[in-house]
Amino acid sequence: MAPCGARRRAGAIPQRSPVILRDRAKVLVVEDNTDSRQLLCDLLTQAHFECRAADSGIAALALADEFRPDVAVLDLGLPGMDGLQVARRLRSDPPQARMILIAPTGYGQAADRVAAREAGFDEHLVKPVQGEQLLSLLADMQGRAATATPAA
Repeated sequence: MAPCGARRRAGAIPQRSPVILRDRAKVLVVEDNTDSRQLLCDLLTQAHFECRAADSGIAALALADEFRPDVAVLDLGLPGMDGLQVARRLRSDPPQARMILIAPTGYGQAADRVAAREAGFDEHLVKPVQGEQLLSLLADMQGRAATATPAA
């Protein structure tokens, strides 16, 4: 489509090596709502992230193969292949397994959070997600990854 450190409970999902979110880190936004998708990409671009967007799970997988994002902001309620299925596919692909997965979703029940965590999501945010909330989360992840990475 067009350009535009994980908090886990102990034992839930194996930890991956941290991804360092550098300036211009690559973010894939997967959202079927056109306005929401464009707003997220605009916000991330203004915050110095390189952003690409997809409107479905199938399109997201194809774009992830090409774009190789550091982070995917992946809605759960997608047409066809839902966000949980996309997350499992991304986690099973070794080149993409370290990608940070964030679920901004309307599904906010405890069972939804468990399902997202089990599918491999690092974070679960209930919509409407405020721009500052997402940017703060990314900055926090960047800080945690930087402190977890030994100095050269």
